[in-house]
Amino acid sequence: MLAYDIFATSNVLENVARKIATLREGSRNPAVALLQGALIEFGFLKSSPSKIAKADGIFGHGTHLAVLAFQSTIGTSANR
Repeated sequence: MLAYDIFATSNVLENVARKIATLREGSRNPAVALLQGALIEFGFLKSSPSKIAKADGIFGHGTHLAVLAFQSTIGTSANR
């Protein structure tokens, strides 16, 4: 279901794609680290002068902003 093979290894991301589960601020798991890795690779999650962007598996405010930027780019929005 997910476009990149690396995502297919994560049951959590598969469930997110099927709208069975949700990743949100505060989520902590390997699926978040995979998401962050993709956001870093595609330039949506960037380093700042005081912090290096890394896939730590913690869905914090920076990850949230990166997801919003990605969603805006592809013309979609978060489910509320």
